[in-house]
Amino acid sequence: MLFGASLSYGDNSFVNRTASANNRILPLKNTDMYIMTALSPASRVRTVEKIPLENEEETEEGQPQLGNRLDGPFDRRQRQLQLFGPPDDAIVYLGGSQSDKLYSTAQGSAYVVGSNLRDGFYYMSEGKTHEEYRLYKGTTPHDFSFRNFNDFSPDEDEGRVEIENDPGRFGNGGDLMTNINMRAPFRGAAPKVAAIAAISSAVVGTLSPASSVTFAQALSKARAGLREALGPVTVIPGLVLFDVAVNRLYQRPILDNIAVCSQWPQPCGERDGYFLDGGAVENLALSPIVSQYQRQESTIVSKKNIDNNKPLKIILTSTNSEWIDAYGLTQILQYFDSPVTDGIEPGGYLSLPSRTVPIRSPQVFEDYMDEAMLNALLEPIPGSNMTTALMPSLTTTDNPVYGIEAGQAVQLLLINLNEDLSAFVAGPSIIRNVTAPHAEMVRKIAANDILVQRVRDFYLAP
Repeated sequence: MLFGASLSYGDNSFVNRTASANNRILPLKNTDMYIMTALSPASRVRTVEKIPLENEEETEEGQPQLGNRLDGPFDRRQRQLQLFGPPDDAIVYLGGSQSDKLYSTAQGSAYVVGSNLRDGFYYMSEGKTHEEYRLYKGTTPHDFSFRNFNDFSPDEDEGRVEIENDPGRFGNGGDLMTNINMRAPFRGAAPKVAAIAAISSAVVGTLSPASSVTFAQALSKARAGLREALGPVTVIPGLVLFDVAVNRLYQRPILDNIAVCSQWPQPCGERDGYFLDGGAVENLALSPIVSQYQRQESTIVSKKNIDNNKPLKIILTSTNSEWIDAYGLTQILQYFDSPVTDGIEPGGYLSLPSRTVPIRSPQVFEDYMDEAMLNALLEPIPGSNMTTALMPSLTTTDNPVYGIEAGQAVQLLLINLNEDLSAFVAGPSIIRNVTAPHAEMVRKIAANDILVQRVRDFYLAP
């Protein structure tokens, strides 16, 4: 899709260009970019089979020995299972740099292309460095079982962002890889545009068998829904069939790459991780934007230097299909002291009904907001489906995970597109079908005088 677009615009090298400050187009030369993605808390590395490839002598019956080079991969796998049973796979966990614990949720990450900041990855955990994650290596069975990942999928009331490291149990722990941190993505080099597009758009990455923890979290939620939907007679056979299907998915290496290896296009090793779609942690990327703004030395060095005579102005766009939608509402309410975040510390464990996996709370503001208050702020834009909501006096709260400091004055203008257009633009036929509607949507937004005036008024207001 990206290559097709680059050809259409006469820029054949776009996909292979590095995503760096020097390669920004002229209108964006002074614009910082924050591309939201997420890192899986655990990465599975499939074990190489134990059957050797070299030739062996024939047996007395004239049959080839196990491992004969004439054997195909399927034959070798079957003999592997007969002789040794399913091989255990390596699993590598991310852990915090300040403790001997394992993360239990996907970890937010932003790739930043900035004017005053170096290009690179910033992680939404304790610090914001290139290689902050400690690695823990363990083993996990070749066959999948939900009970092996119970500690990573606790009930909402018992949610934890970290779990105890227990090397003695399958699926739940590992040994610290001494003095080894996660290798910098893409070997520390500036990634290509194609790589950044891939890691920020791995929509179904949480279901990758290589991302074992999120795989278990997402499918355990689906399993709970199935249990509620089935009647008393069918619940047991239904769950048995579901577990068999899940195990088959888990054993398919071809599905690993729906998450994106941090060394793509090279395969992942034991010092690498898997990237997931940014929506797995925080789709609108408001938290890292505020955080990175506060990181800029020319603006804020410490809390004492916060200048509230010049509030931070943010336009937040919600590319939603309709406003009356639980997912759309939580996209906004998660940033406030709200029913969505009630009783949860900023950066704490947050499980939302509309999410397939738990996240770390991206709360930005100390201000209270609920659905009724948010709806009351909405103003329609005549002649379109769009609405806006102006929030002129917000204040940030401390969120240590995202690196946000309290006390920053913020003015926020929310723009809801309310357009039912597919975001899954892949393949020639889909591209042909959505090109005209997408282009018409862009035209209507750019040509809407009322929207343009609201944006101007927002930026010109003191």
